[in-house]
Formats: sequence, C-alpha cells, structure tokens
Amino acid sequence: MNRRSYTRYIIASALLFVAGLALGAGKSSEDTSAANTASKFLLAIGLLAFVTTGILEVVARRRAHRASSSQTREVPTGTGR
Repeated sequence: MNRRSYTRYIIASALLFVAGLALGAGKSSEDTSAANTASKFLLAIGLLAFVTTGILEVVARRRAHRASSSQTREVPTGTGR
C-alpha cells in the first residue's frame, strides 16, 4: 500500500506562517495597513494548514504502520489436523 506523504504541504504551510511573521514584525495590533492585514491572514492560514497537514501525516503513518504490521502477523491456517 502506497502512503501519501504530506511533507511538502507541511513545509509550504510553515513557509506561509514564517512569511506572516516576517511581514508583521514590528507592527502593532492596531495597525490597519494592508501589510498587517496580509500578515494576519498568512499567520492564520499558515497555522491552520500546518496543524491540519501535521495531523494528516501522523494518521497516514499510523495507518501504513498498522497495515504493514497486520500483513506480517498473518499466520497461514493449518491443514485441519
């Protein structure tokens, strides 16, 4: 069974989050400029995507591990003796 890797999505979401941090660095929360709004948007989307893809990666790894371990544990049935 092929497992889908979410690593590239995790990296992309982390880059979005870091871009939001860099864009909003040194700005107050009362600043209403477009850069600060974009920063908040990137932070929110980046964090949400990072958490979601991280959870998906963990679930995919556990499913793959369970599938491979259940296949190796199969014991052939006897001849009926």
